[in-house]
Amino acid sequence: MPGGYPAELVAKGDVEMVVHQISEIIPVKGVTLVGPLPKELQKITVYAAGVTVASASPRPRACSSPSSPAGLQAKLAARAWIQE
Repeated sequence: MPGGYPAELVAKGDVEMVVHQISEIIPVKGVTLVGPLPKELQKITVYAAGVTVASASPRPRACSSPSSPAGLQAKLAARAWIQE
């Protein structure tokens, strides 16, 4: 879906369900994430970041954001969908 989240189609009532990355469903108001796909169907997306040695901040702003991977993992862990 160019320029938006596929889950927005659910919020608008255009479709009943979407299958997408959890991080693409959580921010959409008007939809409920019912859970992850079974483990054998999942594809894990790995993100990486780096900070230059000349950086004024050893911890980039994105890492402290509620939408950062750590923030997302905390939201999911609260729903018991991630096992540590």
